[in-house]
Amino acid sequence: MKKYSMAIPLLLLSVLWGAPFVSATELDPVIVTATRTPRAPANTLAPVTVLTRLDIEKAQTDNVPELLAGLPGIDVTQNGGPGTTANVYMRGTNSGHVLVLVNGRKMGSATLGTFPWENLPVSQIERIEIVRGPRSALYGSEAIGGVVQIFTRERLEGLNVDMELGSGSWDSRRAAFAVSGGGKNTNASFTLAHYQTHGYNVKQYSNASSALNDSDDDGHRNLSLSLKLGHTFANGLLVEGDFFRARTRSEFDATSTLATSDNTESVQQSLGLKATGAPSERWKLTVTGGLSRDDSRNFTLKDLDDIFNTHRRSASIQNDFRITTGHTFTLGADYLEEQISGTSAYDVSERYDRALFTQYQGSYGRTDWVAGLRAGENEQFGDHLTGNLEFGHRLSGGMRILAGYGTAFKAPTFNDLYYPATAYGAGNPDLQPEESKSWEVGLENRGNDFDWSARAFHTRIKGLIDWTPSANNPWFWTPTNVGRALIRGVEIEANTTIGRFDLGGAFTWMDPENETDRTLLARRARTTFKGSLGYRFARIPAHLTGTLLLQSARYNDAKNEHRVPGYGIVNLAATYDISDAWEARLVANNLFDRRYKTAMATATPYDAPGRYVFLSLIWRYSR
Repeated sequence: MKKYSMAIPLLLLSVLWGAPFVSATELDPVIVTATRTPRAPANTLAPVTVLTRLDIEKAQTDNVPELLAGLPGIDVTQNGGPGTTANVYMRGTNSGHVLVLVNGRKMGSATLGTFPWENLPVSQIERIEIVRGPRSALYGSEAIGGVVQIFTRERLEGLNVDMELGSGSWDSRRAAFAVSGGGKNTNASFTLAHYQTHGYNVKQYSNASSALNDSDDDGHRNLSLSLKLGHTFANGLLVEGDFFRARTRSEFDATSTLATSDNTESVQQSLGLKATGAPSERWKLTVTGGLSRDDSRNFTLKDLDDIFNTHRRSASIQNDFRITTGHTFTLGADYLEEQISGTSAYDVSERYDRALFTQYQGSYGRTDWVAGLRAGENEQFGDHLTGNLEFGHRLSGGMRILAGYGTAFKAPTFNDLYYPATAYGAGNPDLQPEESKSWEVGLENRGNDFDWSARAFHTRIKGLIDWTPSANNPWFWTPTNVGRALIRGVEIEANTTIGRFDLGGAFTWMDPENETDRTLLARRARTTFKGSLGYRFARIPAHLTGTLLLQSARYNDAKNEHRVPGYGIVNLAATYDISDAWEARLVANNLFDRRYKTAMATATPYDAPGRYVFLSLIWRYSR
């Protein structure tokens, strides 16, 4: 089957090449992840957060987990500073319940079942779309908590050049170069970025013995590049290609006396081709194909390196039919192959997943709705059916009442299913997918001077995969579908501008309960608040933004024996336009140098970054 996965989209592309198409119409800013079709933010029924390039630049961070922390419904933990393992939890679900796409393609490890957030370079990101709630009806496995789609730097017409140099705490340095340009029909972009830091000792305040506590600083470096190319043919067919690659090397503190200079090296890479055309005014056809890889090598002692590689091939066909104004019917098919390799010999090292999906978006008067259904076939566990239904009704004064229901699932990872047997454990090939049912209700007011939204959500997950000790041997662990979870919560967000002040805030409360033993799910804070205050100066071309992040305590373990205290930090970012071409930026994260942590290694805390100051200079040219 493998040799046909990429042939399907290439065959369709050859058919599209010679067909006449209706030229696409230029659209206002839209969101595509919520429905797999362009939709204006004010008309999107799903709870969505969008971070634009401007938002990313204002945040002035090199760390994607820092960028996401405190957003509505999102909780982030990290084992220290830049380059250390980070986990993103959405609406209280597991970190593996968040589907991550880069330019439309699934990324991450098929053995761990998570995405390496710490290795994603901020300099390469144009936009991030975050959709909260179940999305398996559109995307399949993993989208229980939601979907995060990352778009690399975009193509622009003309000639546009950005260059950045910066330096800061921990001997940190950043250099980035981005260029884009072309004409109306053909344009391209290229971005090259490098970031490195000497770091700090992430267990500097630990009480662990010296044998378990590496005393050195934990450095990190990342070299990345991205490329996009697009051409619109005379018949209206748009063909786009993109490439992304990031190579990272990070040091970490081990919890074993065997490890003396632990570090890990990883590569994330993605290559894609996309063709979009409109055979008629009411029919839009999109064909995509892509390759992605996630390679990881953990260095401990010279002869004990661990290598885990994930390679994926994907293809997709999507038809969007505009029946009448306000009514769109989507019909499509997805195909995905996953293959793993490395130092461990798995009994099964590859699998495929294929699916048909359909969606209907409708509007009548003040009422909008979206209904979706997906029928998938997985090589390991067979058929799976998921669906979603969303509803919105506009009230007087611009307010809108919202409601939604959806089912979702997560397929077991290769580690869960086939991890090679050792003296301490083994995978379980009889595992079934984790399954969820979710509903939510909400009220919002968008598009006015004061934007606000409030939503309540409820998610029940069954068949959670837990690694538990054998009844006959407490030292031998295997995974089983024994866990159940009930997650209830509320998200509130608001944004407004008053004169020269920009104000924003997001509050999340949730009760992530493990129904098996009535404990709280590990590493999830029950309460999070993030507030921001920005000011644009009148007499000088400068902007100042302060951010406050507050989180309540959480438990590091499933038994709730190791408590991680809550914390509050303040970040400050400033920009100054030296001239039309030059800009200076200064950021001070954790301004008051608060000592805190978000994760632990058993009972040993990973210290979060202290005060971090970074100064950068940017040069821009455009014509």
